[in-house]
Amino acid sequence: MGGFFSALLGGQDKNLNNLISQYGQIGGQQTGQGQKYENQAGDFFSSLVSGDAGKISQTLAPQISAAAGAASALPSAPLGYLEMSVNSVIVKVPFFAV
Repeated sequence: MGGFFSALLGGQDKNLNNLISQYGQIGGQQTGQGQKYENQAGDFFSSLVSGDAGKISQTLAPQISAAAGAASALPSAPLGYLEMSVNSVIVKVPFFAV
């Protein structure tokens, strides 16, 4: 601990310099990883707003497939309906057994 305080008062501390270097490397790696994810997200949303039906369907294919798989697990007919009022409009919502 004395080495740390002496480094603050103008001396050199080998451990402090080593830690600063390590944290700099870790920060650089994390920044690179974050930039990679940001680029992937940008590509995803650019595809969605491109107006190109092929790009949009290719981008959303995994989500559509997952939704279709989940829907196929439901029974074909609902067990009943739940009626609720939304802004003075009666809405019937089907419910299924899980």
